[in-house]
Amino acid sequence: ANAALRVRIQQTIQQSKSDLMTIGYSDVAIDAFWETFVDYLAAMETRSHAELVQDFQTEGGEAEYLVWYMRLLTAGHLKKHAQDFQPFIDGLFPGQTVAQFCAAEVRLLVEPMGKECDQPQIAALTEALQVGVKIEYLDGSAGPGEDLQSYACSPTVSASTSEQEPISITLLYRPGHYDILYPRGSEGADQNMSS
Repeated sequence: ANAALRVRIQQTIQQSKSDLMTIGYSDVAIDAFWETFVDYLAAMETRSHAELVQDFQTEGGEAEYLVWYMRLLTAGHLKKHAQDFQPFIDGLFPGQTVAQFCAAEVRLLVEPMGKECDQPQIAALTEALQVGVKIEYLDGSAGPGEDLQSYACSPTVSASTSEQEPISITLLYRPGHYDILYPRGSEGADQNMSS
């Protein structure tokens, strides 16, 4: 399942550069980030889980290019599907259009690293990549004895069906930080238990 998901994401990323250029992004502005992402995905098969985790724990370098490009994908998907996201943007920033939100996103949240995203950005990225994500919130919003708050975002498989993509990634949100939750017995879970 992971190999098929990786191949599907690789194909999506390959196509994404031309999609972003169609929306109005400049080839010169996005090429290095796109190329880094394509190369990184191609090399993932040969790298260990520990190496991949280390990439994202090291400041600078490829990880920042990958995150920046995913933020571009997010903004691009928001712009392309503005009518779907406008009600969410109205709820967060009354009177602001999706285009204005994305322009602010580029200035405030895309370029600087370490900025959080809200549900519209998460939904846009999961739809752009066609990957289902579940987020468990460990932010104190659940009362005593209550289950954790959770949010599932699972894009539809195709426009002609209401079937949804399965949840492929589960994240734990703590204010200011997301962690990946691995199923028991997976390589990632085994790595995290031993460290």
